[in-house]
Amino acid sequence: MYNKLRKLAEAKGVTYTKYQGYLVDAATIVVDSKDTKQITDFFLLAGQHLEWKDQSKSEKHPMLYLGQITDWKQETSKFPNNDYAYGSCMVIKEGANFKIYLEASKGNLISKLGPIKNALKGYKKKFFVEKVPSLKKLSAQLLDAETSSTPISKSDNEAVNILTLTGKDLEKYTGFQTALKAKIQAEADPAKQKDLKIQYNAVLKKLKHLCQQWEETFTDELAALLPTEEGKQWISTYQECKKQLNARKAIKDGKAVSKEALAEESDRRYTKMLKDVDDFYTNLEKKDRINIDEVAANLKDFKRHYKAWHAILPEGATNKLLKEAAAFLKGMETEYKRVNVVLTAFAKKEQELQKAFDANDHTAMTKTIQELEKIKRSLV
Repeated sequence: MYNKLRKLAEAKGVTYTKYQGYLVDAATIVVDSKDTKQITDFFLLAGQHLEWKDQSKSEKHPMLYLGQITDWKQETSKFPNNDYAYGSCMVIKEGANFKIYLEASKGNLISKLGPIKNALKGYKKKFFVEKVPSLKKLSAQLLDAETSSTPISKSDNEAVNILTLTGKDLEKYTGFQTALKAKIQAEADPAKQKDLKIQYNAVLKKLKHLCQQWEETFTDELAALLPTEEGKQWISTYQECKKQLNARKAIKDGKAVSKEALAEESDRRYTKMLKDVDDFYTNLEKKDRINIDEVAANLKDFKRHYKAWHAILPEGATNKLLKEAAAFLKGMETEYKRVNVVLTAFAKKEQELQKAFDANDHTAMTKTIQELEKIKRSLV
C-alpha cells in the first residue's frame, strides 16, 4: 500500500475498488510473513476526509491502511481527533476474509467503529475489525493454530477456492470449539476458566463469520465441484454450526429453546461482560497514556452486554453471578469517575505548560511540570 496510497492527496487518483485490492494485498503479506507474527502498523481514517477517484467524501468510504504509516502520521493535524486512529494491529485470515485486531496509540476513531465496521464488512473480501487494549495480551490468549492460515485451493474456479478455504476453516474452528469446551469443563481455576471462555467466544464469532461466507458462496452446482468426501463433511459442519447460530437467534427473538441452549447463550453473554471488565482495566494500566474515550466505551459495552445477559437469565440463576456483575459495574463506574477527574486535571495542566513555554516562563514551566508528575502518580 505504501507505494500506492501513502498520503491523503493520493486517494484522489485511486478508485475505492482499487484501494480494497491494495488492502487485501497488504493483509495477505502480513498473514504470510514469518517475521512479523502477523502484526503491522495501521492508520484508520473516516471517509468524510477522503475523496476517492470515483467516490465523493462519505462515511461509507473510510480507509484502513496497513504497513508503514510515517507519512499518514504527519497528516493528522488535518483531521479532528475523533476521525482518525493509528497504532498496531494483528491480521488473521478467516476463510477468504480477514480479521483485524486494532490497538490504537493515538486518535479516537477506534472508539466509534460502527460505520467503519459496516463499510469494511461490505468489501468483496470482508474485513472484520475489533478494538483491543493490548495486542501482547491478545497474542497470549490466541491459540497457536488460530494464527496459521489455511492453504488456498489451486482450482481455477474462485468460488470453489472460497468454499474450500471456508470449509477447511469451519473444520479447524469447530475443532477448537470442541477442545476449548472440554478444557473449560476440566479447569477448576476461575481465572483460567474465564480466559478459556473468552477464547471460546472468539471462536464462536469466527464460526459465525465463516458460516456467513459459506452461505454467500454456496450453490448446489458448486457442491458438485467440491472434493467428494471433504465436501460432504464441510456441508455437514456448516449445517451443525448453523443450527447453533439459529438457536442463538431464536433466543434473541424471544422464542422457546432447550434449557441447554439457553444456558449456553447465557454463559456466552456473561463472558462478553467479563471481557469488557478485562479490557477496561487493561486500558487503565496505560496510566498517563490512558484514552478516556476507550475506557468509557468499555464501560458502555459492559452495560449493554449486562442488559442482554440479564434479559435471558434462566430460572434459578445464581445470586452469586448477579452480585458479581453488580460489583463489577460499581467498581468500573467508581474508577471511571476517578480517572476522568484526574485526566481532566492533567489536560488542564498541559495547557498551562504550553502557555508557559510560549511565554518562555521557566519558573512556571518548572512548577507545572512538577504538578503534572504529581497528577501522573495519582493514576497508579
